[in-house]
Amino acid sequence: MKDLIQKHENLEGETNKLKGGTLKNYVTTAKYLGNFMLDYFKKEDVDLLMFDYEAILELERHIRTKPLKKHDPCKGNGLFKHMERVNKMMGMAKDMKWIKDSPFDPYIPDRKKVIRERLTLAYFVRIENLKFDDPKLTLVKDLFVFDCYIGASCVDLMNLNETHFEVSGEHLLCTLYRQKSTELAAIPVPPIAREIMAKYSNTPAALSRGKIFPYISNQDFNRYLKVIASAANIPIHLDTKKARAFFARELNLKNGVPLETVSKMMGHAKLATTKEVYADVDEEKILEDTAQVQQRFAAKKQQFLGVA
Repeated sequence: MKDLIQKHENLEGETNKLKGGTLKNYVTTAKYLGNFMLDYFKKEDVDLLMFDYEAILELERHIRTKPLKKHDPCKGNGLFKHMERVNKMMGMAKDMKWIKDSPFDPYIPDRKKVIRERLTLAYFVRIENLKFDDPKLTLVKDLFVFDCYIGASCVDLMNLNETHFEVSGEHLLCTLYRQKSTELAAIPVPPIAREIMAKYSNTPAALSRGKIFPYISNQDFNRYLKVIASAANIPIHLDTKKARAFFARELNLKNGVPLETVSKMMGHAKLATTKEVYADVDEEKILEDTAQVQQRFAAKKQQFLGVA
């Protein structure tokens, strides 16, 4: 098994198929595999043939019940992401003729759809109107608001420079290759986002690094977001994923932008990714779509009453 883990890391890492964050996730999966082999097989390494269907089921149970961090149990989609990575490695072993059949062939994960916390429009307005005396808090708040209008990751935000922007008629477009997917994204920059750019782009901290915004680490960014959420009395965890979801769902999909266009702006390689993550229907959407149903239905009934 350890040979397979190393082989996968070498092949995917050398060809740059996997970005840093994804490779880091594979390292975590490898740690789970190492712990599992010690726990289940009582060995540090075992032959791939020992990984049968029963072992796969036990691996799932191990990840679910014995997290790497006791205070941070792995469950839901996090659990099945680990199983998917092991499945992919087993598929590689099968392709290389190391094993005849993958033990995952009969495996069907009991994957439940997770209801994600959402940054609603009401929450966003609270954040947008917050005022801070602390310049770092103000920067993080402005970056988060900007992100809600652009839909970028923290890494993408920190890498933005003048070459990522182009004027098209009266519009300013932000064009960048998403670091994770390497897909080109083109996003219109609204006036409020332009104001935030203008606020920081000529500051010494931004000019010294040739970027639009001063640098802030991802760790500090997330730490200050906790303070901002508390100040705005928002009972959800804020991060750039919430900002991207807000950009996709609240700003665009709910205001009539087609799914295909949103997918392009998000830099998704597959439309199905956008549909699965952002295009689900919530209560607000149901009420909005059905607001006129009773009036229309009553009008249609009246037509038949008139005929009668």
